[in-house]
Amino acid sequence: MGALSNSDALRLTGISKRFGGVRALHDVEMSVPRGEVHGLVGANGSGKSTLVKILAGYHGPDDGEVEVWGNDVPMPITNASRHGIATIHQDLGLIDSLSIVENVVQTTGFGVEKGRPISWRQQRKRVAGLLERLGIRLDTETEIATLTRGERTLVAVARAICELEAGVVDDPEAQGRHLLIMDEPTAALSSTESGAVYELLRRVAAEGGAALFISHHVQEVRNLCTHITILRDGEVVSTVASAEATEADIVRGMLGAELARETPLDPEAASGAGIQPSAVPRPPAADAVLRVQDLQTDILRGMSFDVAPGEIVGITGLLGMGQDELPYVIAGARGCLAGSIEVDGRSLASGRLADAIKAGVALVPAERRRDGLWMEASATENLGVARASRFWRRGHYDRARERAVARELADRFGLRPRDPSILTSALSGGNQQKVLLAKWLQLEPRVVLLHEPTQGVDIGAKLEIHRLVRTFAESAGAAVCVFSSDHVEVAELCDRAIVMSRGRVAGTIRRPELSTHRIVEMANEVTQ
Repeated sequence: MGALSNSDALRLTGISKRFGGVRALHDVEMSVPRGEVHGLVGANGSGKSTLVKILAGYHGPDDGEVEVWGNDVPMPITNASRHGIATIHQDLGLIDSLSIVENVVQTTGFGVEKGRPISWRQQRKRVAGLLERLGIRLDTETEIATLTRGERTLVAVARAICELEAGVVDDPEAQGRHLLIMDEPTAALSSTESGAVYELLRRVAAEGGAALFISHHVQEVRNLCTHITILRDGEVVSTVASAEATEADIVRGMLGAELARETPLDPEAASGAGIQPSAVPRPPAADAVLRVQDLQTDILRGMSFDVAPGEIVGITGLLGMGQDELPYVIAGARGCLAGSIEVDGRSLASGRLADAIKAGVALVPAERRRDGLWMEASATENLGVARASRFWRRGHYDRARERAVARELADRFGLRPRDPSILTSALSGGNQQKVLLAKWLQLEPRVVLLHEPTQGVDIGAKLEIHRLVRTFAESAGAAVCVFSSDHVEVAELCDRAIVMSRGRVAGTIRRPELSTHRIVEMANEVTQ
C-alpha cells in the first residue's frame, strides 16, 4: 500500500442542515482518525440519517465543511468513492441472481474500457485476491441468493472496497484510504455473523483505513469502537472513549437524563447502571386466547403452547431453532403439515392468511421495509390500507376521513414528526416501526405476533414500542407473542419466555426467574 497521511480519515466542521422549519443538524463537529472504527449513536430523529446522506452525497449541508483524508471536499459530495468514502446501508443493494464476482465488480465498470470484452478470468482472480486479503472465505462463483445475511454483508463491504480502490487507481498515495460508513450493518445478523463483520472492519482499520459504525445496540458499539460520538436533536452531545463510558452513560447522552431513567436495559444490569427497569407486566388471566397444539412443519417438530388474555409471551432460542418460522405459520402466511391453531376457540385453516386476519390475528413481520410497509407511500396510505373499506362512501373514497384517522393514530402512537403525509421512506426506522404497529393494532386484533419488533430501532424508540405493546395487551386483553433473538428484550418486556430447541418447546421461564442469563443458560443447555 502507498504511504498514508497522518490526517484524520474524516473531519466535520460546523455541519448544519434544515428541512423547511425542521432543524436536522446544527453545528456538528466530529472526526474519525485513520486506523479507527468510530461509533455514532443517537435516538431516532437525532440526525444520524441526515449526516450519512450528506456524506453519501444525497444531501448537501446548509453550512459547514467536510475533510476526507486531509482534503476539503466540495459540497454536495459527488462521486463519494473518488474521495475514498463508501456507505453500506441496511439494504445492501446486491443482486440475488448474480454471483459474488459479478456483484463486486459491477460498480467499477468491470475494469475494462467501454466496448471492450470482459475477462472473467481476470475478474475472478481480482475478486478472489480481495476476498482473501479481507479474510472472507467465499467462492467468487457463489450466487448471492444462496448466502446468509451475514455473508451478504461481507460481500457488500468487499464491493465497496473494490469500488474505492478503482476510484483511486491513478493515485498511489490514496491507496488504502478507505472510509467505510456502516449504517446498522448487524441489525439482522446473528452474533456469529456480527463477529465476522467486526473482524472485517478491524482489518480495514489495521490496513490504514477507517470506519464510521452506526448502530442502535449500545453495547455492540462499546465493544467494537475506540471512540463514540453521541448525537441528540441534531447536535453532538459528546465524543467519549469507549473504555471510559458505561452503557448507562451513553444512554443518558442519547436520551437525556429523564428518558434514560426509564430506558429498558437488561434487568440484571439495570441496578448497577443506576437505571430502573420498566414495571413488570400484570399477571395474565387464566383462559387462553391463542392455543397452538402439536404444530409441525419441516422445521417445527410438535410445537405446543397457550397464551392468555393480556399476556405477553416471548418465544426465543438459539439461531435456527424454529422461532423465526413460527409466527408466519400461526398467521397463515405459511402452511403446516400437522397440528392445530385456535383463536378464542375457533380453529384456523393452515396457510390461509386472510382467514387468520378475519379471526383477529395480526402479524408484524421482522422485515418491515420488504414485508410490512409500502415505503414510497405516505404513512397515511399505509395506515389506511389495513381497513380501506371504511373510507368508501357511495363509490367515493373519503381521503379527508383517511387523513383524519391517520392524524389520530400518529398522535396515539407518538409518530415523529406528527405529519402522516410524509413518505414512509423518509421516516426513521423507529417511526416506520410505529407506523407498522399502528397499521395492525388499530384493528384491535385478538392475537398479535411481533417478529423482532425493535430490530433496527434506537433505544428510545424501543422504550416507546414496549409501552405501546404493554398498553395494548392490557387494555384489549389480547394475546401477544414476541418472537425475538434479543434476549434483553424478552427479559424486559415479557411475562414469560418460551425457549425453543429444534422446533419444540425446550422450557419455559416465568417471572421473577426470567432474565437474559437464564434464557441463554437454558438455550445452551438444551442444545448440548
